[in-house]
Amino acid sequence: MLARAVLLASLLTLVTAGCGPTPSSLAAAPAARAAYADGRFVLHGRPAFVLGVYDTGLGYSLDFFAMRRKLFDRGGERELSRLPGLNLYLNYQFGRMPLDAFHTFLDVLYRHRVMGLATGNCFEKGSWRRYGPGSFSIMDAGYVRQIARHPALFGYYIMDECRPELLAETQEHHRELKGIDRSGLTIGTILGRGYADPAPWLDALDILMTDPYPLYGAEPPEGYPHHYVADQVARLRAVVPPERPIVAVLQLFQFTTKGRLPTYDEMHAHAVMAIVEGAQGILWWELGVNGLRRSPRAEVEQKYRDLGRLTGELHELQPALVAPEVRDLLVGNSTIAGSAVQERMAQLQRLMPVVRPRNYADWQWYKAELDALQAGDTSKSYTLARRGNVRTLVKAVGGRGYVLAYNYTHQPLEASFTWRDPVASVSRDGATLPVDERRWSDRFGPYEAHVYVVTPR
Repeated sequence: MLARAVLLASLLTLVTAGCGPTPSSLAAAPAARAAYADGRFVLHGRPAFVLGVYDTGLGYSLDFFAMRRKLFDRGGERELSRLPGLNLYLNYQFGRMPLDAFHTFLDVLYRHRVMGLATGNCFEKGSWRRYGPGSFSIMDAGYVRQIARHPALFGYYIMDECRPELLAETQEHHRELKGIDRSGLTIGTILGRGYADPAPWLDALDILMTDPYPLYGAEPPEGYPHHYVADQVARLRAVVPPERPIVAVLQLFQFTTKGRLPTYDEMHAHAVMAIVEGAQGILWWELGVNGLRRSPRAEVEQKYRDLGRLTGELHELQPALVAPEVRDLLVGNSTIAGSAVQERMAQLQRLMPVVRPRNYADWQWYKAELDALQAGDTSKSYTLARRGNVRTLVKAVGGRGYVLAYNYTHQPLEASFTWRDPVASVSRDGATLPVDERRWSDRFGPYEAHVYVVTPR
């Protein structure tokens, strides 16, 4: 079996020479795969911001070219080549792929500089063994040892919104996989709701994700509560040790028949919110038959264009996204007012009436935070360090500054920013903004996000 895979990889090296990476051997060192360090992902030895998609449906093939057409080619079933910067793919219905087919699948991903996840996960209150022996291929230790040699294997998806009663089982599963593949990352998704505490899962997974989906049901007059994305990511970031990266799973589906798909601007805002609040990776749920492809073809096509535009923009920002934060470059933000505690209480008092009619459990979470702050207890507040109704993240790369900023509130507002040093120019979306020495101003719609490029004098 391994000999077949090595032969295939060698042939692909000849077929695709000069057209991108191809595994020269499936016995590649595990260090060439995915890892993390200093709060960032490291893919094939280089720091990287993860951009990925979930998927469902599709068959698999032993034919490299057939599988490539299915996944990447224009006119194929998924056209992943339309998503620039994509570096992670998870089809969670591929959990029972035979070894030969999984090798072919990973070969195709590697050819396109994408990594893949093997699936064997619990879900809600269902054990990962719920379908019986052999129902997931990674139940076989020999299978795990074989795929662990492939440089395109990111790791193992072992938990999806699982209930607390499955914690012990997931911890055991994590330990078993690490015993077989020490370098393989285990990854899973915490339910993006206030009552779902991520803390108990810290030793059950290497990488924790959260999936707040704010576009649920019919849209209210004041709009959907997009701040859910920011709050859930901030909560996860506060709980997970800083050396471990976290991932946001963002909405790319219509949630109930009364809901709708997110617009491009909303997708952009969700991504910026997640990054500002500490995510070092984003996955979108999901491209397949359980998500986006429930929508009419015209909407699927529009969302592909939107997602391709967004992944392209984030890919261009990769150097900044993996750079360390530099807070002292931005010395002024006009939306910061009063003490951090007073500011947060004012935000909660504005947002709680928006939340209550839609999700009483989340309203209770926010009320508990407000009650704690009024009693002098900040332990339930995860965003006090990220000040302002417009929250920002500042990076510096290649002599330029980058300010990722988003409006946390559901109301339009004006914001002014002051840079530490004299500024030559500030641009956003290719347009140059007026600058007064070190200061510039901009308008934000409800929950709107902007990315500024600051060129010093």
